[in-house]
Parts: sequence; structure tokens; C-alpha cells
Amino acid sequence: MIFALLLGCVQERLDTGFWRLEYSDPSITAFNVACEDSQWTIQIYSDHWTGNGLLWIANQDRYERHTLYSVSASPTGDGDRLFLRLNTVSDWRDAQSGRSSGFSCSDQTNLGFFGSVRHPQTLEITDCAEYVDEETFLDEPTSEIWDSTSVPLPNCQTESSNN
Repeated sequence: MIFALLLGCVQERLDTGFWRLEYSDPSITAFNVACEDSQWTIQIYSDHWTGNGLLWIANQDRYERHTLYSVSASPTGDGDRLFLRLNTVSDWRDAQSGRSSGFSCSDQTNLGFFGSVRHPQTLEITDCAEYVDEETFLDEPTSEIWDSTSVPLPNCQTESSNN
């Protein structure tokens, strides 16, 4: 009798279907940088799902690299938001990638910010942007900061400008 009950349960399984999604190369659509109360908040928005992303912060002397994580991808695959919050530390040597930064909020105008997004399956970098201000970001690094610190930025092949 117990076997018959168990067999009946197995036959009544719910068919959840199978989603077939086509992944597209994500492009950056917005890039926001803010720092308040000794805490950086970085957000990058894309037009498709991402496989997360990377962020570089640099001044004339040094740079930091942090991972950006997807925190609110669209259920349909037509958008993603990558987010990073970093506490600032007083000694740059105490900074930890993905957790804290040695750059203070007062340094913001002297810093460069460069972000990239990855394809959700291949993890290849599909788009990059340099943050300029709240309204502007560029497809490729333009600031002399990137040359002076020898930051190993990715080679981003983009097709159009994101201004």
C-alpha cells in the first residue's frame, strides 16, 4: 500500500517546463559613482544580462580592481544592474578588493573609474566604460591616469559611443 502511494506521488510531478533563453552581448547603458559618509557606491546598468563585471579605480600613483556583481537582473534578460559598495579605509594598504577602498570620498575629482561587463555564458568582456560624470561615460579610457599607473585595463571592442 505504501509503495502504491509513493508511486502515485511520483506520477503527479509538476511539469515546470524548460526556458530557452538567447543570451546577448550586454552593453553598458548607465554608470553611476557616488561617495558619501566614507562609502563608495558604484552601479553599472546594462541592456542584457551580464556575467558580472569589473571596476578599476585609479589616481596618478596606484589603482584598485574590484568585482561588480549582478544584483537585480531582469527576469526576461533585457537588463541588469551591477552594484558595489566599498567602505573607505584610512591606509590604502588595508584596502581589500570587493570590500574596501583606499581612496577617500574627497579624492573623487582626482580619480578615474573604469568598468566592464561580461557575457553571461562565456564571461568574455563585451563592453567597457570610463566614468566621467553623472551624465557622461565613454567607451574607452581617455584619462591620463590609466597610462601613468599602467593599469591592466581590458581591450574592449565596442561598436558605438555610450555618451
